[in-house]
Amino acid sequence: MSRRWKLGRSLKSKGAIHFYSWHWKKKRRKFLFIMAGACLLILVLILLPLSIVEPSKYGAGNKTGATVPVDKQVEQSHVDVKRKEIVSQDREKLIGTPIVSSEERASAAAKIEEPRDQAPYVRVYLADKGTVERVPLEIYVRGVVAAEMPERFELEALKAQAIAARTFIVRRLMQAKSDGVPQGADVLGSVAHQAYKPLAKMAEREKSMQQKLNRAVNETAGLILTYEDKPIQAAYFSTSNGHTENAEDYWATSPIPYLQSVPSPWDRAISPRFTNTVKLDATDMLRKLGVAPSAVPAFEALAADEDAASEQGSRTLRESIKVLSRTKGQRIAELSIGDAKLTGRQLRERLGLTSSSVEWKWEDGKVLLISYGYGHGVGMSQYGAQGMALKGSKAEQIVTYYYVGAKLKKLEDIWPKQS
Repeated sequence: MSRRWKLGRSLKSKGAIHFYSWHWKKKRRKFLFIMAGACLLILVLILLPLSIVEPSKYGAGNKTGATVPVDKQVEQSHVDVKRKEIVSQDREKLIGTPIVSSEERASAAAKIEEPRDQAPYVRVYLADKGTVERVPLEIYVRGVVAAEMPERFELEALKAQAIAARTFIVRRLMQAKSDGVPQGADVLGSVAHQAYKPLAKMAEREKSMQQKLNRAVNETAGLILTYEDKPIQAAYFSTSNGHTENAEDYWATSPIPYLQSVPSPWDRAISPRFTNTVKLDATDMLRKLGVAPSAVPAFEALAADEDAASEQGSRTLRESIKVLSRTKGQRIAELSIGDAKLTGRQLRERLGLTSSSVEWKWEDGKVLLISYGYGHGVGMSQYGAQGMALKGSKAEQIVTYYYVGAKLKKLEDIWPKQS
């Protein structure tokens, strides 16, 4: 081969290499442009829904340059707030959390604020200070709930207590009762009427507890239990023996239709006050009951024999103390001790027992009295209310269960109208 021919062939090879290199670079640039365009399009499709505000929801949505009447324009800040709410709601839907609107948040905040300062007002006598504290009705109700029921109870139980406490004081105010209170007061701040936590002591409570009590009061504000359009006698107590009591069986009054015995099975399971014991000397027990030892000869012999066997002592008690009748609420209506007769209420109050549902036995040379329940047993059981709340009952269901036939009404519907 000639040198010239070799040179020409070499130049042709280099030209082909340059041509192919240029062609590949061109195709690669085209591929990169296509990929970049696709990525940009995907990004736009993702962001586009978040930038859209539905005109039908917010009254805006006009396109740029469009004319909108002044009374229908929406401030940009308002639109931004609504846009954020939509984005937040979409996000909450995706992660499964509850959706709470701004209105709902405002309502929830209002419920934990201090109850409103409005009439009627209640004048509470504070015995420990000898002073009268004048407070709005709902503030008084909060003080009663704080003193009468453990704050750890379920909200619905606290609400039921608030309704009962409000009903009690409204009935008293409407009847203008002033019995047993110093001049210038409406009610005692003790268990003689309703236990009450004064404002100074309420201020010492933890903020979370105050808010819980506020909510119980605010969510039932103005609700009253009525029977034949009048506030009921809203009696309540701590713990039942498994049943509430007929009012006439404990107070020896005429029957009260809404204070009748109902089953209360929850107390036994959850109340620390369900079972209570007291141990007394036989002679000491007779003295407190006002029964002469001569009325129970067997007791005298039993008291003299300190080493009397448990079986012997228990037999003597069974023969000497007999239940003559029981109430519908399974408490003692009447019993005899030797020749003397007593009511279940007398037995309870004279011996300082927690209930008139009582059993007894001889133990270690003394009479062991076992009481079931805590309180008179009439009306609403507080631990029963807690048990119902734990099972999912609402406050309205709780109070209408314990106060048979009672109906809930608003205070303004029954409070005397000023002329």
